[in-house]
Amino acid sequence: MGKNLAEFLAGHPWIIVLVLLWTLPWKAAALWRSAGRKQLGWFLAMLVLNTLGILEIFYLAFFSKKEQPVQETPAPSNFEERFKADQEKLKKVATRKIIM
Repeated sequence: MGKNLAEFLAGHPWIIVLVLLWTLPWKAAALWRSAGRKQLGWFLAMLVLNTLGILEIFYLAFFSKKEQPVQETPAPSNFEERFKADQEKLKKVATRKIIM
């Protein structure tokens, strides 16, 4: 089987180019996102395993949900209200980081 496959690919090198053109963008996007989220396990798995983009697509589609943008509220006018609003923002950020 290995000899037949090697002969086939030697006779059709464009197949290798197509596989690379399919795999590299998926791998790059998934590695970029996993590195940005500091997910070392995913990063190493996708870096080492060559799955023709399947693992990378699953990661991007199902295992790395995009963060929802934080909606800004109007700034309170006095100091106490601003202090309470800042504390609430910090709690939201801290909770979001712990969950991830």
